[in-house]
Amino acid sequence: MDSSHVCENLVAFGATRPFASLPGAALAWRFLRALAAPERFVLALAAGLAIAIYANFVLTLVNLNLASIAFVAAFGFCLLYLLAAFVKTKSRFSLRALSSYGWLVAIVSGAIILRLYPLYVSEYPGGADTVFHLILARKITLNGILPTDWTPFETIAVNYTLGGHAFIAQISELAGIPLHRAFALIMVALAGMSTALVYVIGKNFFGRDSLARASAFAYAFIANLGSLDYYRWGGLPNETAMT
Repeated sequence: MDSSHVCENLVAFGATRPFASLPGAALAWRFLRALAAPERFVLALAAGLAIAIYANFVLTLVNLNLASIAFVAAFGFCLLYLLAAFVKTKSRFSLRALSSYGWLVAIVSGAIILRLYPLYVSEYPGGADTVFHLILARKITLNGILPTDWTPFETIAVNYTLGGHAFIAQISELAGIPLHRAFALIMVALAGMSTALVYVIGKNFFGRDSLARASAFAYAFIANLGSLDYYRWGGLPNETAMT
């Protein structure tokens, strides 16, 4: 596997991934003022992803291009909003306060690096379920609309929601990377996000930073079901829903 090719995919995905979820993240940031800024950021990013996936589902019922146009407009507006909010509140941030989250940054970075490794040894993500999900994402990119059946492979109806598949298709189109690479990179991004979420939940539940860090570490590096096992069977929709 050519490492430069992987890096190009990572750069394209990294430049595009915030594009899709920023509108929702800006909205969530507005209403999560009671939390510390880093925790507020994590929850806003997760909420932004959830809103992006749902919006993709609704808009792609009409047309995938419509979804992309809508996000371009929303992205521009919310970027200006966040810049204005940062300028207004930057005096409230301190490096000392942010440094207490160094352990969280280290754990999340480790979780992401661990899950990036398979991208360097295999072109395609593993797991039997991966094939089925990529077929549906491919139908979305070809037809520009959500599919209602599995034709030409099977003459049966699709029996679950396709918001995540529309999101894969949109990221692939906007980043200019193949669907299977977008699929794999979204799995990696969700692993980092869910690790950070476990930390935030643990801190607010236990009220102790040490237990929150231990919870995030256990989830990222020890837990199998709901964490590392997704990479064995390609459970991106399940991982998305859990996040």
